[in-house]
Amino acid sequence: MLLTTAQCTNPTSVDGISTGVVYAACSNGGSLGGSVLSIVDGGTPSVMLTTAQYAYAFAVHGTSMGVVYAACYNGGSLGGSVLSIVDGGTPSVILTTAQCAYAYSVHVSSTGVVYVICSGGGSFGSSVLSIINGGTPAVLLTNAQCNGPQNVYTSSTGIVYAACSGGGSIGGSVLSIVNGGTPTTLLTTAQCTNPFSVYASSASSTGVVYATCTGGGSLGGSVVSIGA
Repeated sequence: MLLTTAQCTNPTSVDGISTGVVYAACSNGGSLGGSVLSIVDGGTPSVMLTTAQYAYAFAVHGTSMGVVYAACYNGGSLGGSVLSIVDGGTPSVILTTAQCAYAYSVHVSSTGVVYVICSGGGSFGSSVLSIINGGTPAVLLTNAQCNGPQNVYTSSTGIVYAACSGGGSIGGSVLSIVNGGTPTTLLTTAQCTNPFSVYASSASSTGVVYATCTGGGSLGGSVVSIGA
């Protein structure tokens, strides 16, 4: 056991890096007073973000460069829905609550591009965004194309995958985007109903993609793989 329910109430996301550090998002805080915690080599948890700074942390992603990104569902005292933390220092806002009130998922490519699921509210509404070098966010997928976006993941080769729980005009529940181009349907809404998560295996040279389908689908699977 790394964290008790008392220490991390209602955990929503966990990530780890190659140096053995584990990061956890605790959407309702806990006895440690943190919404995002780090644990080194199974030791005592440390608070990276307090619940005051970051209410309802929903997703966390750590990079090999030592930068941790967190997606927040309802802002906090810092006024940000997506924050970055470098080497445990002062958090920086890379997406404000005015731009995206409810950030649901965050993932960072090997080149440092930040991808965010904005599930509603704010000037960008419900969409999938990309942020390059802390610049102006760009819309990769609109809510019409990817209705009810839930999760975003980028592979080691730079392909972006998105889970769209309500389908969309493209007709897909899981989509892929190569180099910012036209989205491609990997799974239709009939095959995978209400997808909640997507992951591309970096360990596989065959490029296998995995998706969770919380409503099942015609394939009859709650977890499906696409590829070899």
